[in-house]
Amino acid sequence: MSIKLLLVEDNEEDRQGFLQSVERFNHEKKTEISVVECKTLDDALGKIDRSFDGAVIDMKLGDKGGEGNEILKLVDEWNLRMPIVVLTGTPSEADYAYVHIDVQKKGEADNLVILEDFRQIHASGLTKVMGSRGLLEKSLSDVYKNNILNQKAAWKAYGVANSEKSEKALMRHVLNHLIQMVDLDEESCVAEEFYIYPPIGEALRTGSVVRVRTHCS
Repeated sequence: MSIKLLLVEDNEEDRQGFLQSVERFNHEKKTEISVVECKTLDDALGKIDRSFDGAVIDMKLGDKGGEGNEILKLVDEWNLRMPIVVLTGTPSEADYAYVHIDVQKKGEADNLVILEDFRQIHASGLTKVMGSRGLLEKSLSDVYKNNILNQKAAWKAYGVANSEKSEKALMRHVLNHLIQMVDLDEESCVAEEFYIYPPIGEALRTGSVVRVRTHCS
């Protein structure tokens, strides 16, 4: 199992401690976790891209503190779908507005537990399917090249007539193609894939999970 992590940490002792944990973890779990080190905010902003399977980021990378939020902001803007652990001595500085973030405090967190979490996430297929360079991106590219381009004249006409309606219809059309590309083998199905939680929107749809309120007299 090959996993590529980005480590953003300006403290030499903490950085070396994490790298030693990776070396130990690889030996014990027979994994191949590689780490790209960044010591400064600018270094991290220059190196982060779609090739990573996850990241460990410190918040305090300068005099002001909270510099790590600049990296989280970039991840959000670029839609880099990967698990991120904020490992910092100042957890209160982390911007919780960004999703897919686990905030842990230095001195309390266990590096081996963090690495095991990355390993389990990777083994689940989450980063392979949802990652910015994963199966979903490849499938979207295949649908675009093999199906949508052949129909572009029709979609251009729909767009001229009603751009918003055309955009929603095109999204449904693409999703239908993606569903057809998935192996619908019953033995590979799990319960979670059929339910939508939390609900999206107010309307009840197939797969929405609801709670019935009962009033006792």
